[in-house]
Amino acid sequence: MGWRDRVGRVLEACKRTFGAEVFHTPAAGGGPHSRTGIFNDKYLAVDVQTGFMVSTSQPNLGIKLADWTPAPLQGDTLTIDANATGDFETYKVQTIEPDGEGGATLLLDQPI
Repeated sequence: MGWRDRVGRVLEACKRTFGAEVFHTPAAGGGPHSRTGIFNDKYLAVDVQTGFMVSTSQPNLGIKLADWTPAPLQGDTLTIDANATGDFETYKVQTIEPDGEGGATLLLDQPI
């Protein structure tokens, strides 16, 4: 089993365990498309130049890119069951950060 297969299996396991229901509506029209992603109400990253942790209150959604056709773009709308309670909130995609392993983090605007 190659590295890509292993990463794919990890992403699938994470979606099953931590996944939230998401409806993706492209800004260009069409949709909404039912998807799954891992929602976080805070964003944590490592600054690659300094090695320091960066934390903000910006919500984000972790996704497996192969599951999202059409691919998400800046300005698209995501309606997310963030707490698995059936109470959906709507966000706009602000930034897309691919991880180089088949996943991406979508940085979101606060609920609209």
